[in-house]
Amino acid sequence: MSQQRANSFSIIELIKYARKKGQTGRLLFLENERPFAEVYFTRGHLRHATNKNVNGDDVVYQLLGNKTAEVRWERNVAYPEQTISRTEEFMLLGALGILTEDDASGLSTPATATDAVEPEPASPAQEAGSEIPAPLDNPLTGPGNPVLTDENHSTPPPVSAEKSPVSEPEPAIGVIPLDVNSETGRTGLEQLREHLGDEVLRPPRFHHWTGLPLPFVSAFALEPPGGLVKTAYDLLWKANFSGFMTCFLGQTEGFSLLYRGRVVHTRFAEGVDFYRDMQALRRMINQQVPADEQNKLLIYPLEPEFVHSYSALIIGEPELTGLSSQSVKINKLLNTLEQGNRTGVVHITSDEENGYIFLNTGRKLGSYYETEEVLEESILRVYQIVGKTGSIIDVLTAPSEDKLFNYASRPRTVREVKMQIVELAEEIFGKRSNRVVQLLIQSEENLPALKTYCNQARRVAQMFIDKSLADLFYERAMALLQELS
Repeated sequence: MSQQRANSFSIIELIKYARKKGQTGRLLFLENERPFAEVYFTRGHLRHATNKNVNGDDVVYQLLGNKTAEVRWERNVAYPEQTISRTEEFMLLGALGILTEDDASGLSTPATATDAVEPEPASPAQEAGSEIPAPLDNPLTGPGNPVLTDENHSTPPPVSAEKSPVSEPEPAIGVIPLDVNSETGRTGLEQLREHLGDEVLRPPRFHHWTGLPLPFVSAFALEPPGGLVKTAYDLLWKANFSGFMTCFLGQTEGFSLLYRGRVVHTRFAEGVDFYRDMQALRRMINQQVPADEQNKLLIYPLEPEFVHSYSALIIGEPELTGLSSQSVKINKLLNTLEQGNRTGVVHITSDEENGYIFLNTGRKLGSYYETEEVLEESILRVYQIVGKTGSIIDVLTAPSEDKLFNYASRPRTVREVKMQIVELAEEIFGKRSNRVVQLLIQSEENLPALKTYCNQARRVAQMFIDKSLADLFYERAMALLQELS
């Protein structure tokens, strides 16, 4: 008999339930008693999802924010076709923060979109389950001098069986629950090393986008099995890798920021077409590195704490803005942030110069200045920027670990896309962007209005700034608006 109730549980909790119980069946989502979406499971694994317009894993992302639908669970209802491959399922579960150790072992062998082999359901003893194991310590050090060794890879001390009266917090979603005593945990780094090439000193510069300065550290060439970029993500996940990966193949270039093996943010450009996050990630995993190409896929290892701090530049919330360095003493500000255990970035700007001080739980990780969109470490240069007349200080706070991946996995809102377009105008037109930016800010927050105002902004830029820059802005703005359509 079917069960129907209001959607008091999130789609994430429903997926976790079906997977834990190894269920075969259908989740039917209804609005006003009418079905509008279906998600099918086979022995606990996602195999098909559909609504009126879309099939596949996109449907699940669209259901993430739905709290009003009624949900009907129908047992033993299977679907004859498969629209969600094993790889897409792993990417989806990783984005939702519910990958398990069994999933990790499933990644040890390459999977294709048509692979229908299913793991056996968990036994009752397994379902009774022990606590989630501790995550692997990250063995890749940085940002200053990353070395691939096991020196920092230690097994945590055993946990006492006695429980403290104070309940311990749940492991953060941002931490992959790999057991250091498991076969996957022990071999993840070893498997990654087998596919590493030479150490490469190459600044992470891109041609098709700007505005994302990256730390310049030693990189390592990565040669994934079969030249498939998607297997590179599998290797990095199992190795608990923190840092970023770049991919340059002809007219395409991609970038992914990873924290403990999981993707925080992705960008991908193919000619003038530009994509972010899930749209970008889907294109990245479909890339293949030709056998005769070298150093096309590079990984830049960083400390996980640094990645968490750095994420504030992409998805952080402004805590303090527009502070004058003449009225605010930088050392006093840093002491205040230390006492508040802040994780994020102190950004100092003066004319065309930018300085960054990265913090993790109040501890200063490093001071960097920006040169040609690359971050070079120098506390002296940062304090020189602070000391200049007219310099401004902003403080950006990084999201907590349990929210670190929400940005990459959920669809953008209209407001967020609008602000991305405003940032795009500032990026392309520089100091001459004021007229265009003021026009874009007036737009209502809906898709037709944004398209209209982007078209008007292009005309204004053609008349008063530069025709080629205006066309570039319009093409990239339309690519961002594709997310909404």
